[in-house]
Parts: sequence; C-alpha cells; structure tokens
Amino acid sequence: SIRRQRQMCIRDSFCTRQLVEVAVRALSPGINDPFTAIACIDRLRASLGRLAEREGTQAYRSDEQGHVRVVAEPITFSDASAVAFGPLREYGCGNSLVTISLLNATAQLAKKADRAEDKRVLAQHAAQIAETASAMLLDPTGRDEVEAHYQKLAPFFVTENSASEIHSGERKWK
Repeated sequence: SIRRQRQMCIRDSFCTRQLVEVAVRALSPGINDPFTAIACIDRLRASLGRLAEREGTQAYRSDEQGHVRVVAEPITFSDASAVAFGPLREYGCGNSLVTISLLNATAQLAKKADRAEDKRVLAQHAAQIAETASAMLLDPTGRDEVEAHYQKLAPFFVTENSASEIHSGERKWK
C-alpha cells in the first residue's frame, strides 16, 4: 500500500538503532537540535506502539506456500524499548524538552500496551528517565518541570498487579 511516510519496522533493530543514532547526533553539542531528536522519539514511539499491540513475533517466517524460509530470534517489546530508550535517556536527559518527550512517549505506549509486563517495562523506563534527568538537568526549573510531568503521568503505568507496588508520595514505581 502507498503511504505518506515510510513506516519503520521496529522488528528490525537496525532501523531502530539508526533512528536512535540520528537523535543522539542531533543532541550533540556541535549540532544541538532537540527538535530533530523529538521527531525521532515520535517515530520510535509510533513503531513501538505497533509492537505493543501485537501478540508477539514468531521465530519462523514462511512464504506464501507455508514453507519456512527464515528462522530469526524474535524481538521482544522489552528489547526494542531498551534499544530505543537506553541511549536517548543517556544523551537526551540533559534537555528538558527531550526528557518530557521521552516521558510522554512512555506514557502513550503504556496506554496502548495490553500486557502487564510491557507496562512494567515502560514504568521502569519512565522512572530511569526522570532519575537521569534529575541528575543531568542543571536548571532547577527544568528539573521541577520534568518531575511534575513524571508525577502527572504516573496513572498511565498502573496495572492491577502493580497498584499494590506503588507507594503514594514516592518518586519511583516498581
């Protein structure tokens, strides 16, 4: 089918790594373009959202006749989100706009995620993003904005199983 934009295949970690690399380079001191990084985060969020909605990737890929042609290790949501959020957390949390974009992405994905494990992974990423930003942001106003935003998004990470693990007033979710 014809689309306005090419869809990135999150099942291919190479594509994900390319987008992350573009975002990280955009955040380098020589370029300092947080808006390109935010655009990459939006594309990664959309792709991870498609992965979160799937039942799971099969290891065996067949042709039209049903013959197995490729055996590949399936990528899990946990693996894909680590590839996407890990480097962006490390390089992007010194910028409050990028940090808030990362937090929004985790919350939007948590809204879409059906599996409790995926929500747990996203809650963990959100907590790590907020913690890293707290250490990296030099501007106290930026730190306060990120912390307030993080607290506002807390309900999106709650599942039936995790509700008992969340302690009101604490900064981190389990």
